[in-house]
Amino acid sequence: MEKTIKDAVSTRDRILHATLKIIGKEGFQNITIKKIADLAEVNIAAVNYHFGSKVNVINEAIKVLNGKLMKCFEVLEQKDTPPVERLRCFLFSYMGSALEYPDVFRNFIYSAINNCLSSSDYIVFLKQEGFEKIRSTINEIGLFMDNEVLIMKMVQMVGAMELPILLGENMKQMSGLDLDKLEVRNKYVELMLKSLLTE
Repeated sequence: MEKTIKDAVSTRDRILHATLKIIGKEGFQNITIKKIADLAEVNIAAVNYHFGSKVNVINEAIKVLNGKLMKCFEVLEQKDTPPVERLRCFLFSYMGSALEYPDVFRNFIYSAINNCLSSSDYIVFLKQEGFEKIRSTINEIGLFMDNEVLIMKMVQMVGAMELPILLGENMKQMSGLDLDKLEVRNKYVELMLKSLLTE
């Protein structure tokens, strides 16, 4: 499931992808321009040319991940698609985006837990739009859930998507569940959807 550095077309994209890989494996604190350049197979001058500093390249890499996660919500606005299918596509897309860089996603969630990301674009998006898009789509289905129950189901859904990614290889070892396999992920999404839509 994970992309390789060589999959990225432009030098800028290779640098961003390398940055995400290093953040995921070593954390923000251990990233260096040299490590980024080595993994992206570019020279240090190329990293500085495209981004100017280590802080800038890290910020841009996080924006890439934020953008991928926020883009998943766009399917919820496609009113020509039935709401259940929109939710299914959203769940599958969100998990796929998180699994693309699972270590970065884990680091991102840990930072959010510790309130280090309270003003990140993605956290702000979730508060202002993301959860409302999910709620609105569920309401279109016409289940007439109590608002508190609906919020609880949404929290369960988010937890069900994120916990296996947070546990990573431990989840595979403990349960045998491998969400990198599309058929397993499809079944998992269907189970989440069924739980979400049961009154």
